[in-house]
Amino acid sequence: MFGLAILQFVTVLSVLGAGQTPSPSGPGGLAGTYDLAGTAHVSISPFPAHDYPGEMAATLSRAPSPGAFSLRLEARGYGCTLEVRADQDGLLQFPEEATCPIEIAQPDARGHVDAQLRMGRGRIVRGRLEMDLRFDVDGRIQMKIPSRTVRIFGRDIQSPETWAPTAPVHGTVAASGQGRRSPEPIGR
Repeated sequence: MFGLAILQFVTVLSVLGAGQTPSPSGPGGLAGTYDLAGTAHVSISPFPAHDYPGEMAATLSRAPSPGAFSLRLEARGYGCTLEVRADQDGLLQFPEEATCPIEIAQPDARGHVDAQLRMGRGRIVRGRLEMDLRFDVDGRIQMKIPSRTVRIFGRDIQSPETWAPTAPVHGTVAASGQGRRSPEPIGR
């Protein structure tokens, strides 16, 4: 008898909509933070091209319009937010040519670059996000020149630490990764 009463209660709640939870396969169940692991191919002149393994946090938050989300990408202390759309199958649609302004503030480098999205693909299936992104990068940075000791005519001369002149940088960054949604904190 108790089991039947619970079943009727749950049925009434679901009909009224009070007990609905988002479907994990539909767009409502996609929100959350995903811990991604992957690689990035960085080809920005005047530096040599290099592949980097890395980790990134991708936080997907619902936006007011149906199927719309805010996607916050964070890696190595830098972040960028893109507005995306998601369909019922978890396929993410990225905006065309969105730009992420990035202020570089490292002990040995500083400046500003703009990363313009050229291609974005993403899909969430059963709590796992797979993403492939390509950005064009353009900006200006300065590199720190460390202090050095130079021996001239038997005497040590110390050059001061300084910043190199600002130089233009441009190129591409291609990153791909995948990972699971982090568990929701208790009490949320």
